[in-house]
Amino acid sequence: MERTGVACLVAPTLPSGTPARDGNGAYLLGFVPRESWGVGVLMTAGESSVSLEAPTDAVQAELWFDDVQPAHGGIAQTIVDLLRSKGISSGHVGLTDLGDEQGLATATIRVLTARLPGVEWVPFSDQLRAIRAIKSPEELALLSGAAQALERSFDRVAELARPRASELTTWAAAVAEQVRLGCDPPLRARWGSGARPELLARPTHGTLARGMMILTDFEAILGGYGARGSQAFAVEACDPIYVDLFAWTVELWRHLFERIRPGVVVADLQRAAETLASELMPTNSHFASPAASVSLDGCGLGDDAPSSGALPDEPLAPGMVFALDVELRVVGAGRPYRAAWADPVTITATGAARLGTREPSLRIIGGG
Repeated sequence: MERTGVACLVAPTLPSGTPARDGNGAYLLGFVPRESWGVGVLMTAGESSVSLEAPTDAVQAELWFDDVQPAHGGIAQTIVDLLRSKGISSGHVGLTDLGDEQGLATATIRVLTARLPGVEWVPFSDQLRAIRAIKSPEELALLSGAAQALERSFDRVAELARPRASELTTWAAAVAEQVRLGCDPPLRARWGSGARPELLARPTHGTLARGMMILTDFEAILGGYGARGSQAFAVEACDPIYVDLFAWTVELWRHLFERIRPGVVVADLQRAAETLASELMPTNSHFASPAASVSLDGCGLGDDAPSSGALPDEPLAPGMVFALDVELRVVGAGRPYRAAWADPVTITATGAARLGTREPSLRIIGGG
């Protein structure tokens, strides 16, 4: 903050159940409001303060701030009131967004510039995102705990998914397992089932049957820190093409995992995936037109780097944590097929390390 010349940093933050998870606000304030939004002002010199829309969130805030105030009006008015209480009506003030692609609403910015015309607002989200990308040992411990809860939720699916089992009951048991282990209710718990399934936001009210596949794409959130992974299951058996395709997919995942080290960029991994998709295709295979893609999905408080979409040429660095997500698409027996496998990994000084321990595979369950 001193290097950029800002007098303070303003950090609005959203409640924990909001789909657009606000990593910057949670990182700066040390907590995530449970009931509603809040605004923190972190001073370069002097006492920092936080205003909360919901009084019940004050219990968490008081662990980190001595000055906790009720918010009056909307986010913009709360920011104005906090800055005026600090005697700030001019100069440079850092401002973070709310973790979504749009940043702060245009109406909010207009109110701020109209009511504090002497303030020059300095965008601070990118700087914070770069700082948050490198996880501390304490943050890595939370992410490792989230990864363990993630694996236990996959184990619950394997324990319960049998012919005539309820899809919704099986999915709910997997979600409940995360909560039992101390995680927040997940914001991402996608599920797909059938002979040729596609992922949906939630399961149907259907019943599982022999030969069906189940696709899961879950995120476990422990202490605000989320780790994401995906796992496919077959209920006793499935289309043999999927068996071969998933074996090929996890082999591709392992090859890409071994290539990860500090300095590698996402574009390097994508080029390697495209080449390996053809090189790893079994000889005399019934597959045709193989195509692969790889994406990195930053793990943490929300909107964490690295991200394939945001900065594809950003070099990986020790301390980064992300879900390595590999998808393979082919034509088999004249029809399109695709398979994917994702798991959280971290970058060390010499390469990559997994946070989890499950075997990369299509899990064939039951039938014993």
